[in-house]
Amino acid sequence: MTFSKREKSIYIELIVDIIAAGFYFSFLFSLSTPIDNPLEALGGTLLKITVASIIATIILHTFIIGADPVEAEDERDKAIKHRSTQLGYYALFTLNVIIIGSIFIDTFLEIPGSQPRFVALDTPFMIANAIVFALIAAGLVKGVSQLVLYRRGF
Repeated sequence: MTFSKREKSIYIELIVDIIAAGFYFSFLFSLSTPIDNPLEALGGTLLKITVASIIATIILHTFIIGADPVEAEDERDKAIKHRSTQLGYYALFTLNVIIIGSIFIDTFLEIPGSQPRFVALDTPFMIANAIVFALIAAGLVKGVSQLVLYRRGF
């Protein structure tokens, strides 16, 4: 199966995003004890993962795609890009509605002195990580939908 340079670029971005998300969430779940300032600890980790992702993407693009420029974007490419971006935003919107809805449900159904009933989004730390997950998931939806639209034809 042959791939265009644009498809190879999308595959590279998806693979790097999945690996970076794996590192981030594995670090997140490795925090077994509560730390004093979790957002500060995760900020440093997020910065390291972001820099490593950028470097990995540049190296992979250089070796896999090469120095040749990507083909000029035609109307089909623009339509695929717009449709996949639209699908990514739908996913982001849906996940954010779920996050906000779970916070409201927990707030309105909370019994004083009890644990949250719906989802444990009771701290800013957990809410921030849920939003990071929503952003990653939306990016993956966008990339996968681009690949499907290129392969299926649009």
